[in-house]
Amino acid sequence: MVYEVPNKYYFRIHHVRSRFKDDVESVLLYMANKICKIGIKPKKEFKDKLDSEIYKYPGNAKKALKTINNWRTEICALFGFFIDDGKDTVPGNIAKLLSKDGDIPEMFNYFLYKFQYPGAHIKSQAIQQQIECHVKFQPAKYILNVLAEAKDKNPDEAYISIAECTHCIFNDLRCTRINHEDYSITWNRIITNRRQKTIYDTQGDVTRYAKDILDYMSKAGLLNESNGSYYTNDLAKENIDKIRNNTQSFTLYDSMIKEGKADIKSINQQKIKWFKYVNSINNVNLATDVFAYMHRSLDNYNKAKETIEKAIANNLTYQNTKQIGDQGEGLVYKYETDYVEDHNRKDLCHLITFIPTQLAVGYDFNSIEPSTELRRFIEVKTTISSSPLVINSFHMTPNEVRTARTVRQHYFIYRLKVMKNRQPLLTIIKDPISLVEKGEIDGDLTDMSDGLDINYNPQKFKEVSI
Repeated sequence: MVYEVPNKYYFRIHHVRSRFKDDVESVLLYMANKICKIGIKPKKEFKDKLDSEIYKYPGNAKKALKTINNWRTEICALFGFFIDDGKDTVPGNIAKLLSKDGDIPEMFNYFLYKFQYPGAHIKSQAIQQQIECHVKFQPAKYILNVLAEAKDKNPDEAYISIAECTHCIFNDLRCTRINHEDYSITWNRIITNRRQKTIYDTQGDVTRYAKDILDYMSKAGLLNESNGSYYTNDLAKENIDKIRNNTQSFTLYDSMIKEGKADIKSINQQKIKWFKYVNSINNVNLATDVFAYMHRSLDNYNKAKETIEKAIANNLTYQNTKQIGDQGEGLVYKYETDYVEDHNRKDLCHLITFIPTQLAVGYDFNSIEPSTELRRFIEVKTTISSSPLVINSFHMTPNEVRTARTVRQHYFIYRLKVMKNRQPLLTIIKDPISLVEKGEIDGDLTDMSDGLDINYNPQKFKEVSI
């Protein structure tokens, strides 16, 4: 039997789909960096500058202008990376956060926390159709609550497939309308269909919208995926609970949704406010727990975290231990102390010290070369992603550039890549300013008032697992 949503409840929900979905993490990190570097500009100037940067992305040089325009509009519409206020274009807080932290799962968590239907990520006519069907749907929140019901009632089957999510949630007004049914009823429908071996239509692009959201939830670290089935990542409980219990929503369509009536003019009046809402992210912390992202089992998670915390506690004063709030820096700190100890110079470990961010000295650690006892100044650049990134780049702040130019061969960039369910990878780049001067890595030294963007070929540098 092929499952069909009853006609009176059937409504196919949709959103803008990115043309770069297979490479979405690399693209979004690249674009966040470029958008923030462009800064606030008049709309036409911002558009031209951003188009120029999109052309520079690998593989885009010969793309048609229509494709470039689609990239720009999709990045804004779906992810809210910038806001047009009618005169100027302004980088959004989500783009700023991603550019600053390199934490791609964090960006997806904020996206999922805010994302709902209807929203200004689709055309006004489509918003009008959703309003007329009384749609108000926060997909990540709904899916996580359904899976919570599954875990409570059927723990051995607490997963959801793409087809189940499509037909039993996304295309069913009982789930997507403003006064939706209880999550337990939705789960009961899914598990009943499963028991009855119900068949779902999965031809063509039928399931693509639900799959997008499930994939984004996986990249955020909220879900794990196995053979097309998605289940909650228990190690991400803190962020899962924040999204499940989220009481925020975009309310400026609500009166229209309740009435089931809306005109295009009223809808258009809310568009700028939608993007401002999407970027109001200061009231919740959804940063990635690096150890939860790296590991699937609680046992491995605890071992990894305890190992790092022990290494820090053994080598730093209590006060400085508290100052290491960044887990990526904690991983690098342990690597550095291990390196010194492996060279039989444990007596030097006390010289590896963390520098509080507020001091703004242009690096994260003081360290030492065990064979020569020469000082090393280490700046950690971390990116977190579900898979390897196409773009290998980082930004040096003006403070970092000044320090690197002063101490030269004593300055090191430790480029840390944290990936989902994998060992992190570390690339060490010594004396980046000299490497740029020699043309061994790419960077523009002519104007460094805003810092320095570095691009490098990873094949030219040793990458080690840590």
